[in-house]
Amino acid sequence: MRPTISEILCIVLLVAGLAFALRPNSHGNVNQILPKAVRVWINDGHDEEENLIAFFILGSFALFPSRRSGRAASGARPAAVRWVDSRAVRMAALMALVCAIELVQLFIPGRISDLNDVCTGWSGIFAAWLLCLLLEERAKKQAHAGSHPD
Repeated sequence: MRPTISEILCIVLLVAGLAFALRPNSHGNVNQILPKAVRVWINDGHDEEENLIAFFILGSFALFPSRRSGRAASGARPAAVRWVDSRAVRMAALMALVCAIELVQLFIPGRISDLNDVCTGWSGIFAAWLLCLLLEERAKKQAHAGSHPD
């Protein structure tokens, strides 16, 4: 069983995001790894938008319907991992991740834990979920229209 490109991108984004979110900020320059234009935008008070966009992107990759088909794909996966195929489980895991990041930031020097970050992170995940539902519904309508020509 080989991972899909979407699964690989989701893992890479998650690792990069965690490395960025959990890095100590003793000199007030946690954004130094970013390009200057992005750094200026974030430092001008766009923290909420940054969280929303980051979790929207991560949520889009994590929640998008898998291209694996039905029983053949789920039977090939180990039973201990099959529960991850549920979009609700992945969404709950992402929401828990947002909370865990904010909790851990309480103990990292120079980082600030904020309830607003939890709300914007969850909003990004919710927006990604809505997008995935809309795209899935559109694909179903197109498949239905293609299979029943008038």
